[in-house]
Amino acid sequence: MKTILVLTDFSKNAEHAAKAAIVLSENLHTNVLLYNVVLGVPIAPYYAQGILVTENDLWLHEESKNKLDSLAERLETEDPAACGQFSPSINVQCGEGSLGDNIVDIIEHHNIELIIMGAKTSSTFDHILFGSDTNSVIKHTTRPVLVIPQQSDLKSIQKVTFASDFSNGDLNAVNYLVTLGRVFHFNLEIVHVSVFSENDSKNEEQGKEFVSKVKQLRYLNIIYKDIRGKDVINRLNQHCIETRSDILTMVHYQGSFFSGLLHQSTTKEALSHQKIPLLVIPSKML
Repeated sequence: MKTILVLTDFSKNAEHAAKAAIVLSENLHTNVLLYNVVLGVPIAPYYAQGILVTENDLWLHEESKNKLDSLAERLETEDPAACGQFSPSINVQCGEGSLGDNIVDIIEHHNIELIIMGAKTSSTFDHILFGSDTNSVIKHTTRPVLVIPQQSDLKSIQKVTFASDFSNGDLNAVNYLVTLGRVFHFNLEIVHVSVFSENDSKNEEQGKEFVSKVKQLRYLNIIYKDIRGKDVINRLNQHCIETRSDILTMVHYQGSFFSGLLHQSTTKEALSHQKIPLLVIPSKML
């Protein structure tokens, strides 16, 4: 059975994201894996006979496991699944080292459908999950990553906005969203942000070709919009708020964080100004 991977640091934001994962898993009929990374602890030398794992290291792993078990119990208690509705199995696992490298290993050994994590907070004491490690997860994964702000509510998904520059790789993302749409019955809005300096005639030609290919998916609940703005991120966020979109979706391309739609320098801006859940879909998925 497929699994939703929830990355947690036991913060309020992370627990909020975990609760959203339970709701999604009930609809997608997946299990849930709660995962926490233990901060690396230096290994104590053991003279000539090798190395010795410190008591502190063992204590950190035990503490992580206890917190994961406690979180799993709370989620099972608060599971809103009605009688007869699918209820996911919640499993836990802790690891050590680079979160990005661990993601690769987890995807290889588990049937991961989706990765969920809480959005960055304003605290300067954010855990290792947030900040640079958020980017590391997205960079290393071959599965979609859903980053959820604490103020958002995913109990009902009515509309998903997909920001596209009409690249061929975007079609894979649309295909994935259509698959989700057939489960959640949401409206899919494909938005292209035209920067004022762009060639309008070229964009129009690419757009027609892209729309033609999307129509072959035969999903009726799709609308297309072209909006203009100087700042792509701010314009997209503003548009999602105005149209009451539940999720903003973008594509991650290897080599550059996103396609020509976004430059790497705007990635952190997108996450730091995040108002609604952000779904990042890798251009090459398993």
